[in-house]
Amino acid sequence: MGWIQEDKGVFDLFQALESEFLVERKLKIVFMGDGPGRNNLFQLTSQLLHRNHQYEYTGWLYGQEKTNYLNQADVFVLPSYAEGMPNSVMEAMACGIVSIATNVGAVSELIRNNETGILVEVNDVKAIARGIAYVLDNPEKRNLMIQNARDLIIGSHSISNAVNKFSEIIIKA
Repeated sequence: MGWIQEDKGVFDLFQALESEFLVERKLKIVFMGDGPGRNNLFQLTSQLLHRNHQYEYTGWLYGQEKTNYLNQADVFVLPSYAEGMPNSVMEAMACGIVSIATNVGAVSELIRNNETGILVEVNDVKAIARGIAYVLDNPEKRNLMIQNARDLIIGSHSISNAVNKFSEIIIKA
C-alpha cells in the first residue's frame, strides 16, 4: 500500500513469500500502489505461475475501495528500509489487520513486537516469512494483536485524540 520500489522492501517481501516458510502455502498477495519497481516485481511474479501464490496489482487505491481491500486482508507487511510514522500501518491496524513491519523510524511506536504486531529488522527476509507464517498459524495470538493494535490506534492516533491534543496546544499558546 504505497510506493512499489526497492527501498520500500517489496523485493524482500517477494523473497519472503518464496522462502521455505511460505512457498507451499496458497496465499493471495495484493500490492496496492505503484512506482518504479512495479514492472520488475510484476515480471518476477509472472515467472512463478507454477507456484501456489496469487499476485494482484491494484495500482493506487483511495477511500472505500482501499478500505474494502484492507477489510479482506489477514496480514499487512511493510518491509521498508526507512519510514517516519507510516499511515499505511495505522490504517491496517485500524482495520483489524496484524501488521508486520521493519523496525525503522517511528514504527516501534505503533508496533510493539508480538503485542500490537510484529517488528522485524531491515532486509531480514526470513523474519518476514516467519512473521507471516506465525500470524497465519496462530489465530488466538493474531486476534489478541488485532485488539491491542486497534486499542492503540483509537487511544493514541484517532482523529478525536488528535483534535484534543491540538486543542490543548492552542489553549496553552
